[in-house]
Formats: sequence, structure tokens, C-alpha cells
Amino acid sequence: MILCLTKKVQELFHVDNLNNYPEKDERMWHVTVEPYEKKRLFIFTHATTSYTLIFYGLKTKQLKYIDFYFKESLKKALIFDGFTPTAADAFIEHQGSVSFGKTNNRSIISNTTQRKFSAYGFLDHISLDDVFQKITSHRVNQMLGISYKTPRELMEELIHTFLDITSSHVGYDLDIKIDLEDEHVMRRVIVPNHYTLDDLHIVIQKVFGWKNMHLHEFINMNSNQSYTPLYDDLDGFEHSLNSKSITLEDAFDQFDEWVYTYDFGDDWKHHIICRMSIHQKEPIKTLCTHFEGENIPEDVGGVSGYQSYKKIMSDKNHNEYNAYKNWLKEIEYEPFNHLFVNMSLSKEWPLGFKSSLLKLIGNKL
Repeated sequence: MILCLTKKVQELFHVDNLNNYPEKDERMWHVTVEPYEKKRLFIFTHATTSYTLIFYGLKTKQLKYIDFYFKESLKKALIFDGFTPTAADAFIEHQGSVSFGKTNNRSIISNTTQRKFSAYGFLDHISLDDVFQKITSHRVNQMLGISYKTPRELMEELIHTFLDITSSHVGYDLDIKIDLEDEHVMRRVIVPNHYTLDDLHIVIQKVFGWKNMHLHEFINMNSNQSYTPLYDDLDGFEHSLNSKSITLEDAFDQFDEWVYTYDFGDDWKHHIICRMSIHQKEPIKTLCTHFEGENIPEDVGGVSGYQSYKKIMSDKNHNEYNAYKNWLKEIEYEPFNHLFVNMSLSKEWPLGFKSSLLKLIGNKL
């Protein structure tokens, strides 16, 4: 494994007079560093696949043990990205022991620069608790790179040259339920391990018909720790952690129960239980597999308001029936539609996907 260092990185490692490697090699990684929020952001990019590892806050004393830190993180990254532990070990063994070098190959340097700029788009996913940034690394490795393929795809092709079975993708089967006085509204979803709590927030918004109009919060029922999209400037959220920097792999590793609260006025509490983990050769597709109950309208007034709403809408002769019916049109309320929901989850349609989908269909007719 040859770590080709930029001049800035050479200074941090206190190495000089390095051999130049002008040609790409399967064992070569290009390493650069940039300042970010008073710490250092290291970018390690594989020369032939563009597979990238991001480190934040790597200390000088840790650089002495870069062989250990890098290989340990590389294994975590590969397994997180859906490679088997056997495939991860085989690739790391194929890379060999760490040595230092440099390169003046413009293609290699340009490729690392592109990965660095890609990483800038995911800096809000940075975890302050870990040096290795597996979420940011994963996002970068899913973006198109060489020959219109992602680094993850190119890495799989490389590992396939010396190993037949390479992939084992992980996902979770979740039950998400709102308990009401005389019923409950439930959605069962399959989600991949690399989603963050913030991604799960969007999934919940879609499967329950919410429009992302209000604040929300995740609470781990075991630790009572709160996670939000950094509402730390608002009263009551000063101790919340970043929901963009925790993956579902971490959230459900011990099958913890979570509560997701949406709209602190109506106070809709969703209880989330992990039924099982899923391991399969093919990538995990986000999917709603089971449902109970209808979508609840936004701003209906909480549980008591929803009960009044249901009573009125069940009686066409009620004097408020037409007013409520017009109100549903105004807020673009969408009843639950299993087909549209799964199309939205699979194609990443925006919230309010039904109207967007109907417009698209209309344009094609």
C-alpha cells in the first residue's frame, strides 16, 4: 500500500525525499489535507477506483500509527458499503504494508481533488465523536467517478479479480407506529444500514403523508439522548446531537427502541421498533411492506383534533363537513397510496410526490 502524500501531508508526517510514482497502481492511495473548523480533514483516494476515506481531527500522534488506523477504517468502510468481511480482508491483504511516496500524475491528483470537493457537500454529516467519517466517505463513494461508475462499483470490480463472492448488504425491517386512543397508524419499512436518522426522517414523512412543515426529534429510549438536525440555536435543543451524523447501523445495532416526534404542537409520537436485520447479496431497496390506518392531516390539532376531524368527515350532513373538505384541498392532503409511496421511496420523489407524479404522467400523455 503506497500512500502518495501531497507536500502539506509530507510535512505533517515529517517525511521527505520520497520516491515519485508517475503511474497508477492498484496499491496506490493519494492523500491530501485541508483545514476545516480548526481541525484537519484528510482525504485518502484510491488511485484506480477513486474509493475514498475521509478522516477529521486525525492527530499528529495518530499519524505515527497510520498503518493501523487506515487499515482498520478501510475495513469498516468496505463492510459499511456492503462488502463481506472476507472481501474486506482480502482487499486489505492485497494492498500490503504501508509505505510512503509522492506522485506528479495529474490524473491522480485531479481525481483526488474531485473527491475532496464532493466531500465538501457532506460536511454537515461530520461526526465529532469519530476520527474516521464513514457517512461522508460512503456518500462520496456513491457518486459517479471514473468511466461513469461509482467508486463503490469500481472497487467491487477490483475485488472480483481475486474473490468470487464480495457483497453482503445490510438493512433493517422497522415498525413505525402512532398510538391513538382507539386505533393506531402503522407503517412497516425496509431501510438500508447507511441511512442516517435524518434520512429516516424523510422516509417517515413520506410513508405517513407528512409534508416536512414542522420541527422533529428522535429520542433513543435506552439512553434518552435526543437527535435533531442541529436545532442547537433553539431553546430546549441545546443538548441534542446531530441526526445527520448517526447511521441506522449505529441506531439499531442493539435493536434499541426510538421515538420520533413530529410537530411539537400536534405532538405526533412515532414509536420505532427494529423487527430484524436483513443481509443479502443485492443492495437494500427502501420499501414500505405493510401499513395500517390512514394518513393524518397536517395541523389537525393533535389527537383530540384528529378525533373531531374523523367524526366530522364520517358524517356528510355535519355542518362542518364541507369546510373540512375544502381545508383538505387547501393543504393538499394525500390519502395513503401504497403504490405512490413505494415509487416515492424508490425514486426519491420529493415530499408531496403524488401531485408531482401526476404532473409528470400528464406531461407524457
